[in-house]
Amino acid sequence: MCIAIVQRKGKVLTKDQMKKCWKANDDGGGFAFARDGKIKITKCLVSFKDFWSRYRKAVKENPDKHFLIHCRIKTSGKVNLENCHPFVVRKGLVMIHNGIIDIAMPNKERSDTFHFAQLLGSLKDSPMEST
Repeated sequence: MCIAIVQRKGKVLTKDQMKKCWKANDDGGGFAFARDGKIKITKCLVSFKDFWSRYRKAVKENPDKHFLIHCRIKTSGKVNLENCHPFVVRKGLVMIHNGIIDIAMPNKERSDTFHFAQLLGSLKDSPMEST
């Protein structure tokens, strides 16, 4: 199963921790954090070395930010950069997911989480009502 991590600001995964995550889930990885009112997303597919280098640089430059981190193991869709997490739901909102989502997938090349993010992004914003 994929690895989904919420890294609190001021915390950093060690190289050994991240390498274990990548080795167990080596179909790509990605991370996201918010800076200057925007969400920055990085996705890597090629190698742990590339992923680690980008992650370390981002954490070093943004030590006061929370990070979403994901290492993927394919359950649906192709192994490619487009199926790596995080996924944009809509402006200002991204998601990562661990597990399998039972959802209609009209594009079999895309993952279940991609389709779920698309579905969430299509929902209208409305306040929750209680009775």
